[in-house]
Amino acid sequence: ESGPKEINRVSLPGDPDYLKKTTASIFSVELRDEYKQKLLKDIEKDSSTLYDSIRSPRTKARLINQRNDKYTENVQRIDRALNAKLQKYQEKKIISYAETAATNGDIEMADKWIDIGIEHGLFDDVDGDELKDNNAKDYIVGLYRAGLHDEARKVLEASTLDNKDKEALDDAIDADEATLERKADEKLREDRDTANRQALQALWDGDLEMPDVSNLMKTKMISPAEGKYLRAALLSPKARVTQLANLDEVMGAVVKVGTGAISRDDARLVLYKNLPFLSNEDGKAQLKAIYTAVIKDEAFWLNESRSYMEKQIRETDPISGMFSDNAAEIAFAAQANLALDKIISDAEKAGKPLTGRDVLIKAHDIMLPLRQQAAEMRDRKKVPQVIGKGLGEVPFITEADLDRAESQARKNLGKGATKQQIKAEMLRLLGG
Repeated sequence: ESGPKEINRVSLPGDPDYLKKTTASIFSVELRDEYKQKLLKDIEKDSSTLYDSIRSPRTKARLINQRNDKYTENVQRIDRALNAKLQKYQEKKIISYAETAATNGDIEMADKWIDIGIEHGLFDDVDGDELKDNNAKDYIVGLYRAGLHDEARKVLEASTLDNKDKEALDDAIDADEATLERKADEKLREDRDTANRQALQALWDGDLEMPDVSNLMKTKMISPAEGKYLRAALLSPKARVTQLANLDEVMGAVVKVGTGAISRDDARLVLYKNLPFLSNEDGKAQLKAIYTAVIKDEAFWLNESRSYMEKQIRETDPISGMFSDNAAEIAFAAQANLALDKIISDAEKAGKPLTGRDVLIKAHDIMLPLRQQAAEMRDRKKVPQVIGKGLGEVPFITEADLDRAESQARKNLGKGATKQQIKAEMLRLLGG
């Protein structure tokens, strides 16, 4: 966990004695009264214009009398309307100050603001308790966003929030912590990549020495295995001519990077191992190839995963190679895809998204317990009620359900929605 950060504090009203006062002096009572007088003047002006346009003295007198009879009632209606708006304004102000205080880390001050609202009749006790729960939530959110995840968990555990709120906040704390850890890991990977490339460049330029390798290992910028191979390269005579077998091994590793079979770090280690057998030019070329290899994008791996699962479930015509049009198999394949979508979605929500071949591996995991089930389904021509047991179990969804969900998702999101947004909305509608 990264070190705690200073909570970003927002200023509250500048009157330090406000909490000791018995009246709510910050509210716009003056504005309300000023607006009321302006409104009455405008009504009087409009009425005079209307009366001046009436030619019949009798009609004019009758309308004026009606106006006078209703004047007190109309003023009371205006008062009620303006007071309602004033109260809404007061409620929003009180709640915003309470939220700010809680986010600033001062839960006592936040609850005092709610007590002021209760004292002045803006909230009843039930509303007050609910708002104080919100203060607790804002306080916890402020803590974990400042990097104080352990402190946030302690406050959460000691709070009187209900289990549903506690579970949601606990998930939010975990997700925020995972995000920070992922960013820290990405930064460390970038730093290590830079250190490794600089070390190799220094080796080829003749500027790398043994103390440099020791320092890189001490600071954990290179792994022990990389350090061992660098030392071996320093002690070995430089290769003037590349050994083709060693070059072929490195080039094979580069190809595997592109398919997602191994990581760039793994390929770089293969390069380290073969350094004594590669010329400087070939070594530099292969290092560049490792970092410029095009890795298949997420859509590729998702399509591969779907195709793999479909082949496990649906029979194909031995002559045409086309899938059969068996409705049960089609529905079962759709259900398997939904199970995969749910697992991918859950991983993203947890801050640990599945990438590359991990998606295909997860599809394989899903299908392991389903192969027998799929075979039985083909024999009985019957779709089970639940699939994916133990792997993000989901209730059975038919193709018609999927079509309806897609139609509703497009309607909910509008024309500008992306495919990813539509997919996410479908999952939400289907209970994923």
